[in-house]
Amino acid sequence: MNEGERLSLDEKLKLSELYCKKAMEIFKELETLKKEGFFLTLANRAYYAVFNMSKSILSLYGKDPVSHKGVRQLLHIHLYEERDLLKTFDELMEYRQKTDYDVFVSNEDISEETADEILKKTEKFLKRAHELREDIINTLS
Repeated sequence: MNEGERLSLDEKLKLSELYCKKAMEIFKELETLKKEGFFLTLANRAYYAVFNMSKSILSLYGKDPVSHKGVRQLLHIHLYEERDLLKTFDELMEYRQKTDYDVFVSNEDISEETADEILKKTEKFLKRAHELREDIINTLS
């Protein structure tokens, strides 16, 4: 979608549902990754779960940013009152950047306790984001 294009209500709802579904599919992977000890991958996938849920919410506002920075900026604009949610998004984004791009960070650098913390934060984010999504949908209908 180009920035100037407008989405119909049905398009917003469908796009939101697709991103929400993707976020939840990714979330289901996390426990297996933790059990197998793939903590770098867990950090990456946890971020993508919250990234996709964020896009689910933003699509209800008629936004579909393509970049990570764009998602972050719009999330901070539209959900500025949700400080915990924004903090978690930023933390998981930082984890993903470190685990994906820092060659000095290996799987052993992420403890099982950190993996548990990432899982809990991701779950809390998704739960609250889902509630917000439903609230937004109710205002649009």
